[in-house]
Amino acid sequence: MDKKREFKYIVNFQKHYRNIYKTVLYILKDENTAYDIAQETFIKGYKYLHTLSDMNKFKPWILKVATNLAYDYLKSRKEVFTVEDMDKLIAIEEEVRKKMKQNDVETSYINKEVTKAVREAIKSLDKKYSLILVYRFYCDMTYEEIAKKLKLNINTVKTRLRRGKKKLKQSKQLRKYIEGEGS
Repeated sequence: MDKKREFKYIVNFQKHYRNIYKTVLYILKDENTAYDIAQETFIKGYKYLHTLSDMNKFKPWILKVATNLAYDYLKSRKEVFTVEDMDKLIAIEEEVRKKMKQNDVETSYINKEVTKAVREAIKSLDKKYSLILVYRFYCDMTYEEIAKKLKLNINTVKTRLRRGKKKLKQSKQLRKYIEGEGS
């Protein structure tokens, strides 16, 4: 590739970076991930610059590259246990309380069993996952607060949280309880 074309690519990318970032942010709704995907767009765009025949069509072309990378990222995360799912698991306690008000002894017993099942499931996880789950969902800490407290990179916190939720979803303690075998 000639140096003039490379230079034009860099200049055009810098010129349109804000649009690229905003487009990706709109799709992903996460600033850090949008930043990462925007950087990945630069690399992938450079790698496939030879496919762009007219530099006047750079903006729509590079936005398409960014959009495709953002959607690919979302597709790769589809099987991940969502925050809403985790909130539902933690809220089992409250749901049981509401449904079982007729008998305080029974309600108390069920509440203890639900609490025990959730706690046991979290305790059964590797400490690096369980600690982040507790901080995030029981202490309502932000990713930034968790990263600071544990002296970790924010992306490490996000990765461990995602993996921890997935492992929690697969845990035997919760599966038994949710499927009705634990009560």
